[in-house]
Amino acid sequence: MAQQAAMRTYLRDIVGVSDVTGQFPAARRIAIQDEGLAVITDLLEFDNAGIKTLCASVRKPGGMIVDPNDPNRQIVDPGFHIPAICEKRLKWAAYGARVYRMIGRPIDHDSLNRMRLKALERHSVLMTDHEDPEKLPIVSKTFGIVKAMDLVPGHLRDRLGSRQVPLSYIIRDDDQTPVLEALRVDDCVGTGFTSLADELVVHTPHVGSEFVEDNAKVFHIIQDMVQGTSFESSIKSFQRARNGRGAYRALCQHNLGSSKWDKIIEEAETYVMKREWNGKNYRFSLRNHIGKHREAHNEMMRASQFVDYELPNEHTRVGRLIKSILHRDPSIVSAITHIQGNHGQRNDFELAADFLLLTAPKMKENTQTHRISAIKSNKGQKPKSGFGKSGVEFRYHARNEYNKLNKAQKKDLSEWRKSKENKENEPAPHHISALQQQLVEMKEQAQIMQATIASLSTQNGQNNARPPLSNPLTQRNN
Repeated sequence: MAQQAAMRTYLRDIVGVSDVTGQFPAARRIAIQDEGLAVITDLLEFDNAGIKTLCASVRKPGGMIVDPNDPNRQIVDPGFHIPAICEKRLKWAAYGARVYRMIGRPIDHDSLNRMRLKALERHSVLMTDHEDPEKLPIVSKTFGIVKAMDLVPGHLRDRLGSRQVPLSYIIRDDDQTPVLEALRVDDCVGTGFTSLADELVVHTPHVGSEFVEDNAKVFHIIQDMVQGTSFESSIKSFQRARNGRGAYRALCQHNLGSSKWDKIIEEAETYVMKREWNGKNYRFSLRNHIGKHREAHNEMMRASQFVDYELPNEHTRVGRLIKSILHRDPSIVSAITHIQGNHGQRNDFELAADFLLLTAPKMKENTQTHRISAIKSNKGQKPKSGFGKSGVEFRYHARNEYNKLNKAQKKDLSEWRKSKENKENEPAPHHISALQQQLVEMKEQAQIMQATIASLSTQNGQNNARPPLSNPLTQRNN
């Protein structure tokens, strides 16, 4: 009786089902209880459709009752009016009760107060509108297993299971759930979490038919990721049980051990400490080189979470980047000099990188790296044009292109290939190469002198129209 009286109080104060005029003011709430919602824990028996049916039954119960104005006459039972807002609150109360029961939180008037019902509504709407992400890419030579495993937790966090809980709860570290923390004030989340989804990932139990289905779903996600690769053998033993948690842990054990992280750190350090950039390869720009430094640092950060490794500070990162740049363009040399004298940029990798990219000249295509059309025979004849007598172009032809050529064109191509091979076997003209090398060295020395003069001019405070060390962001309107 006490629990039923408490439920009537909850319906009045939280749900908003007010008294009715007449001899029995609580008749409306009693009618709701008569439909099966006698105590607050009965909310577990109702979903949205059930609450809708309950309210419809209270509004139009059907059947006949004695006319209160004429005891000798019967009339159709008129039922009771249930406002739409009360029906809505009952739906969120039933939803909250199911969520709380799943993670073991008490179901009472305080945990389902009006403010917490609103928070539960917001969470439910987010889960309803949620869209699962695309599949994980398949492991390949360009997308290694370490990078793939790094994406799995985030991918599962964005995919919902059968209980509307992110699937990352399947692969969490602990099988058992920790002790629940108290609810935040007027919120449906524990004090140690910022969202109900995060709390559910930690506290949803690994039991029940829903867990079995979610575990199988995780297995299929991982299986699709490693399908057709050598890593598929690591999860074979979990295929029959469709054990996604076991498959994930096996892949981690086989591929994310200390030796793997040590190798990742070694490769990252090798790049940032030994790889140099001189600008001669136009396909690999300064932006690419800086991106590789950034990627290497990210790999170090990821590895430091699994092995004992001290990350380089920002000052060290900037120093390694500057040391690796050997390009002698005056603007780049000036930018490096400016960074070395600027405390903020010298101790912030991203600031230094942005300044370098703003001052660096646009890379021009190096035509010397292209294939040449003209050829020269081994007898010192004049260079031929890029086309043969038959009109065929001297270049590589794909199979479908080659099959369309006539006999004369194929013959010209064959002779061109033979003369090209002979040319490659010819000794290089040393006297020409030596002169070209001297010319290149003289140009580099001239660039170094120009850069040095520009740096000295800036350090001496000369008032140029645009000092070479000035921040280019402040010079755009000049």
